[in-house]
Amino acid sequence: MISRTKQYILLAASAFMLSTATFAQDTAESSGSENSKEAKGDKYYEDYAFMDAREAYIKAVDNGYRSANLLSKLADSYYYNGEYEEASKWYGALFSFSEEIDSEYVYRYAQSLKSIVKYATADRVMKRLNEVAKEDDRGALFKEEPDYLKSIELQSGRFNIFPVPFNSEYSDYGPTLNTGALIFTSNRKTRTASQHFHDWDDQPFSELYSIL
Repeated sequence: MISRTKQYILLAASAFMLSTATFAQDTAESSGSENSKEAKGDKYYEDYAFMDAREAYIKAVDNGYRSANLLSKLADSYYYNGEYEEASKWYGALFSFSEEIDSEYVYRYAQSLKSIVKYATADRVMKRLNEVAKEDDRGALFKEEPDYLKSIELQSGRFNIFPVPFNSEYSDYGPTLNTGALIFTSNRKTRTASQHFHDWDDQPFSELYSIL
């Protein structure tokens, strides 16, 4: 007959093995779920549906999952939409996650930082670009002209920019005069139910407008 002590030991060992197996299964399922979210985001990204891709990537990140592929594309989803504050945040996360980064992401990180007026940090990133990709002309150009801000300052103040009454909160561009009318392109929102929105940025498609 098995002694009571041995029974306790066997029960404890069985419980431990069961909990370990359950934990391993849960971990595998969780990892698979986050990989699935990344794959879903990649599919959206390949279709230039950056807003949907971003949503899938963020869900994976919120659950503790990260990869170089995910971080780079998540950052791109902001970069391609001119949201440079968030872009710089995720490019920075990519830098912290991996030491081997494609030179294009190094450059985009620097550009994002410049766009939010973090010039000193951007300059350090550009120096790294020149170190890791000496064949990249952009890094070489920065090395030749490290005082680019002075050149920009010399050109400032030459033009005045101000809004006009028909400007919108979206993109208004390409003005031209035609028989007394000003023709321009805009992706402003209209009240028509037929207006289409682009998967790239969830903003309306551009249309032509005229002002007499």
